[in-house]
Amino acid sequence: MKKKIFSLLSLACIMLSANAQQKERNPKVKVADIPGFITLKGDFHLHTSYSDGHVMPYVRVMEAERDGLDVITLTEHIEAQKYFGLVSPDKEFSFKKANEAAANTHVLIIKGAEISPYVAPYHNNAFFLKDVNALKAPYNIGSNGKLVMKPKATEAELLTPFLEVQKQGGWVSYNHPGWLEKNGPRDLFLPIHQKLLDRGILRGAELVNNQRYNVHAHRIAIKHNLILLSGTDAHSSIQPPSADYHRPITLIFAKEKVRLQYERHWKPGERLCIPKMLFLPGSGKVKHCFKHLSLLKPKKVCRECKPGSADYRK
Repeated sequence: MKKKIFSLLSLACIMLSANAQQKERNPKVKVADIPGFITLKGDFHLHTSYSDGHVMPYVRVMEAERDGLDVITLTEHIEAQKYFGLVSPDKEFSFKKANEAAANTHVLIIKGAEISPYVAPYHNNAFFLKDVNALKAPYNIGSNGKLVMKPKATEAELLTPFLEVQKQGGWVSYNHPGWLEKNGPRDLFLPIHQKLLDRGILRGAELVNNQRYNVHAHRIAIKHNLILLSGTDAHSSIQPPSADYHRPITLIFAKEKVRLQYERHWKPGERLCIPKMLFLPGSGKVKHCFKHLSLLKPKKVCRECKPGSADYRK
């Protein structure tokens, strides 16, 4: 039987805004809550026919509802907006269609996109965007919705969409490190990644892509204290759950489940103690340690979580 893989996303506090509409959690997959938070299930790497996928946006919503998810992000490539003749000048078209389809479901849609140059900083998913159309890719000289890399693209050109993500209050996660090794040997964490990290733009790494665990992403995340995410990176339809399969799920510890607006409270350096049997190690904004379930020793994961401390939990 294939091992069902779960990883952790520390959006940590998804706060309810004054006029936001709250949604109930999807009951088809139940995961225990932790003190002070509710646990949501998400997939943060999905494509549709409005970039290089094979299904319409409403299908992604139907799959998420079927699979017990609460939150998804459609991460269309900002450089590729045409597939099977479907093209829209509006890069938020799939997000809007998915939002319409999700109206009477348990599924929330977070606005995102995938920034996809073939050179460093390589593929990254962006989350909590306000205007996807504002993300420009001056390194792309292709036409008709195709990515053609500009020869010797400058660092300024490559950083352009990332700086726009930061301007909008979002952040990015480094997707499937090592995937582009087929284009030649390369280092996986380069000075341009360090610049994104220093600016607070790079905050995550994709630990699981579809059913593939990525040791490079894991090492990078641990070294640089990044959020761990998992996603299907689905382009075709997603296989329904069975005794031998379930799509990878990212768990989110949130204050409330809401639509429309989110406030992000994750800060670099904040860590999480993770239950041993369910999760792979990651980062997040939770101070409580679970002594007998912690995968790592508490002093290595959460310094303040010691017996007798205010934040200690048996």
